[in-house]
Amino acid sequence: MDLCTAGDVMSAPVRCLPIVASVGSIVDLLRACSHNGFPVLSLSDEGDEDVGRKGAAAPPHGKFEGLVLRAHLQHLLSTRFLPHDDLWLKATAESLERISLDGDVELYELMATNNRSGPSGVQEWEWSEFSEEDRGRVVNVGAYMNCACYTVVESCPLSRAYKLFRSMGLRHLPVIDVQNHVVGMLARDNYSHEVLNKAVEAYYREEEVHQQFGETRTPRLCGEEQVARQRERAPLTGDSGATFGGAVLTWQVRLASVLRQAN
Repeated sequence: MDLCTAGDVMSAPVRCLPIVASVGSIVDLLRACSHNGFPVLSLSDEGDEDVGRKGAAAPPHGKFEGLVLRAHLQHLLSTRFLPHDDLWLKATAESLERISLDGDVELYELMATNNRSGPSGVQEWEWSEFSEEDRGRVVNVGAYMNCACYTVVESCPLSRAYKLFRSMGLRHLPVIDVQNHVVGMLARDNYSHEVLNKAVEAYYREEEVHQQFGETRTPRLCGEEQVARQRERAPLTGDSGATFGGAVLTWQVRLASVLRQAN
């Protein structure tokens, strides 16, 4: 782990939600995957110019704002099927212009109660029960997310990310770049021997892997070579079909881009 960085083993691309999302997009996201946590992104991303990531490798539009759990989204959607629709109408809005900045106290209490009593919320068989009118309503996801969750940058040593992951008892650790874009996610599977071995074999040379104790080969002394390798790295696929790794954008890559433009 001392050799690898978070960018070497992170899962990417990441499924995210905008901070204000339609009920339909939330339902479709939960149906499409079994992930337990989703990064929440801002609606605006003005003034940013991404260097090096294009097409499918480009990070989702918007700055990282926080993390929302699958259970919380399910609890929120479950208000549609309560005997009275008062909470549903308070938790959702007809349009962005009508949405409230505040969360609903009653919904907070419902989430807390359901979390204590075990898994709850909308069940699979209920996905089709949402009408087109329901799906068109919007939710302030930001009011129910964790806006102070831990993150690491893609160049963070994997050993440090692993120590944070274990010591804080985390299930999800978002990976961001210097512009606060979400570029990957670390979960328990990303620290497996299979993922580590594939990343080391694909991204590092033999002499780097078998570096002797006390021997120094810092990448800061071979910047051009390091930049070329970091920008051209292809994503890897694990035995389960999950995609991880890929190109990383460190300070060297960004500086090299500026220097090329200056010349």
